[in-house]
Amino acid sequence: MYRPIITAVSFLLIPQVPFTFAIPLDTSPPLEKAIVPVQPIPTYIPPSPPIKAPVTKIFSSDGNGFENLHVRSNGHILATTAFPSALLFDIDPFHRTGVLLAPDVFYTLGKVRNGTGFSIVSVDMRPFAVYPNGTVCTPPIINEIGTARDGLAMNGMTHLRRNDGFVLITDSLVSGVWKFDINNGKYELIIKDASMTRPANRTEFAAFGINGLRLRPNATSAGPAKHITSNVACDDFALDPRGIIAYVASPRNALIRLDTRTGVQLVVAGTFNESSSDILSASSAHFGAGYHGRGSVYVTTNGGAFVGAPKGSQGVSRVDVEGFVERGYDNW
Repeated sequence: MYRPIITAVSFLLIPQVPFTFAIPLDTSPPLEKAIVPVQPIPTYIPPSPPIKAPVTKIFSSDGNGFENLHVRSNGHILATTAFPSALLFDIDPFHRTGVLLAPDVFYTLGKVRNGTGFSIVSVDMRPFAVYPNGTVCTPPIINEIGTARDGLAMNGMTHLRRNDGFVLITDSLVSGVWKFDINNGKYELIIKDASMTRPANRTEFAAFGINGLRLRPNATSAGPAKHITSNVACDDFALDPRGIIAYVASPRNALIRLDTRTGVQLVVAGTFNESSSDILSASSAHFGAGYHGRGSVYVTTNGGAFVGAPKGSQGVSRVDVEGFVERGYDNW
């Protein structure tokens, strides 16, 4: 039976551009009312190279805490917010529209209204269109396809193959991975491992268990969880096409390059633990689309606060990591 290898991490920035829209995903109570603000956690500070990767602000939206993102086949960025309300943004980082070359249906999570668990929502971007001035002409089709009532803190999501009919979802408090059938709404806990539990004696919001989830390319088998490294202040991450180098979004105001073979960490953008960093509380990361997108990592940030984040700190930025390929850090 085909059992792909899954890479998981226990524990995702862009000037104002046209063709950006935001739509509400639910009307749940504001998240900040239910969460204790992050407290400082003593942590290892990774070294930095002599020259860091350039950071370009692509889009900012003050007052919205950005949580995750995905890059569409046309290069546009779909970005979600977690607080104060759930929104979905479509961002054109190229100042132009694109032509879709592949199916354009995505899935995302939303907290169940007035109840427990999480709803799984499909977002069909195929009919989506905008006028030249950025006004939405035809909105995407959004449907709630099911509810996982047993989810406690559903977080990262991925799929194995396009037509499998299910998605995999991490749960930071259950400390495992759910399998959710997008056709009938049934779900089950398929992985629960001690390595996915939250750090002991930690009560801070950032001290979750398993968080991000990525599929290693060309994987054919699965085995026990393998420990890669420790003392990483991280949230979600992007995995390079070889499944070797991970670019980890750190809530400690940095983007960390992690070699999954050696566990070596390197701060390639931002300034670790500094409020003056050009990346404030990174929450997720994703490579750009296509061959030319491989040298860019898009990063979402929430500004490091549920309320009162610095102006311009919440949004999406592009980090150009291609120079690390040229200098021999990455050899694709």
